[in-house]
Amino acid sequence: MSKISLTPNASGTGTLTIAAPNTSTDRTLTLPDSTGNIQLLNYAPLLMATMGGGHQTISFDTATKVSLANTVTDTNSFFDTTNNRYLPTIAGYYQVSCSLAIFATTWDIAIAWIYKNNTPIIRGMDIRFSSSVGAGDLVCVVTGIVAMNGTTDYIDLRGYISAGSGTPQFIDDSTKTFMHAHFIREL
Repeated sequence: MSKISLTPNASGTGTLTIAAPNTSTDRTLTLPDSTGNIQLLNYAPLLMATMGGGHQTISFDTATKVSLANTVTDTNSFFDTTNNRYLPTIAGYYQVSCSLAIFATTWDIAIAWIYKNNTPIIRGMDIRFSSSVGAGDLVCVVTGIVAMNGTTDYIDLRGYISAGSGTPQFIDDSTKTFMHAHFIREL
């Protein structure tokens, strides 16, 4: 039979209380058979960031970081608005979904990417210009699961639009340009 051992922290002065909920249903806590610490998250990290600082003028033919300056929700304060990146300090897998509205009068291809540590890791679908659509903003979407080490790994959203005409911009519209991320599970 396995044993249960409770070991107090020698320097701690707090009291750890394990209390059963008010329920008539039996509950079982099954722990994985793996080495290391088990982290129970009451509220897993969640991010919703938008631009919030006006349209961002960009250059054609250059992958450009999106200036996400507004955090709608950032439960653990992991988003760095100065560097426009998500730097979680809890290691794990994160579901990341991004949308990017780009404007130019004409263009060939528009793309959104998720970058990790300054390297493109997930590419959204190419959107190609159609003369029947004409000028206006288009929305590029990219989504995926990203492993983050909890110390140095960070992600950001970047956009690209190929040679065209007009002044290319990322559109500051919280319904079209955003980054959402949430913790799925530990590494």
